[in-house]
Amino acid sequence: FNFVIVTSGAVGLGATKLNYKSRPKSLKRLQVASAVGQIELINQYDKIFVDKKINIAQVLITKNLIDDREQFVNTTQALNELLSQGIIPVINENDVVATEELKFGDNDRLSAIVSIIVNAEKLIIITNREGLYNFNPDKNKDAKKIDYIEYDSNELNELIPISKAGEGMGGFSTKIMASQISGFSGIPTHIISWSKSNLSKAILNEKVGTYITAAAMTGGKVKIKSAKPKYISSVISKLEQTGATISLGEDWVQIEMNDEKPVAISLTTGPYPSFPTDMQAQFVSLNAIAKGNSTVTETVFENRFMHVQEIARMGGKISLKGNTAVIEGIESLKGAPVMATDLRASASLVLAGLVANGSTIIDRIYHIDRGYERIEEKLKILGADIERIS
Repeated sequence: FNFVIVTSGAVGLGATKLNYKSRPKSLKRLQVASAVGQIELINQYDKIFVDKKINIAQVLITKNLIDDREQFVNTTQALNELLSQGIIPVINENDVVATEELKFGDNDRLSAIVSIIVNAEKLIIITNREGLYNFNPDKNKDAKKIDYIEYDSNELNELIPISKAGEGMGGFSTKIMASQISGFSGIPTHIISWSKSNLSKAILNEKVGTYITAAAMTGGKVKIKSAKPKYISSVISKLEQTGATISLGEDWVQIEMNDEKPVAISLTTGPYPSFPTDMQAQFVSLNAIAKGNSTVTETVFENRFMHVQEIARMGGKISLKGNTAVIEGIESLKGAPVMATDLRASASLVLAGLVANGSTIIDRIYHIDRGYERIEEKLKILGADIERIS
């Protein structure tokens, strides 16, 4: 993966070093604080990456690059050249020379513009919240985290005025606007709180785990490139216990079952690096047709066994005891009409359908489109008898 970092903090660091009592408000004092703080900021990033033997480059951008075609092209070429040499650009707005008319005003929207410039695969915005909520969680105890929302939906627009601004110029309203900017260019946005687990999930999701689990269930052989096996080591370990032969590289993983049925394995979900809750449903499907009995215990979320009753429609022998699914492996599932209730459930039903006798029709498949791009086409390339009918 290539990464570009869009960061804030220069003004705050400069104000601290200059012993300002609060964030400056006048343009001149902002420029002074920024000029001093940029040195502190880039030095901090350099200390982080020097131990990893990774070079970084400071890039300061002003808003007029949007209107100046030559400047836009030059910036694009410079960033791409840095990335081609394995150098991570660390980007901030050039507050020293910017005027109010030529300021982005926040790094959220700046990050969206940068994502377009470098044609990013995705934009990840890190904040102190777990994600986007339907109401301000500080003021409304019933506020709920939004797992997925379309960038051009009315619902997202309606969240902008109720989003509370944080310190500095940013806030969740600007994060929403950034997601809209990048979304119009086909770049998805993830809003997450900082942790290694959250970041690795946003980068990799659980797609690799789903595809290699499909191979384990069908007795096949699959090699996936552009993967980072070390981030799904718990999944790989469990698949090896099912009888899979797995080969690994730094950026690839291969699984082979030699036409054998998997052996049932029990597991308990937990925070990274434990077994991921986002793979729980797929392993319920695997255990449903595995040799032997097993239990799958969910400790991260409540009510995450909605897929169990749908797999039962296909003949699966599964009973729920609190937060644990008790599974008796059977010879085969039978095709049936089933209904997806969320992203993970829909993935598990697709896997169940791959190994079922007869046809399986999955309704509300839009859930799986939230996390998997054209999953039916990729599975068909691997030999699956699958098609999208609506």
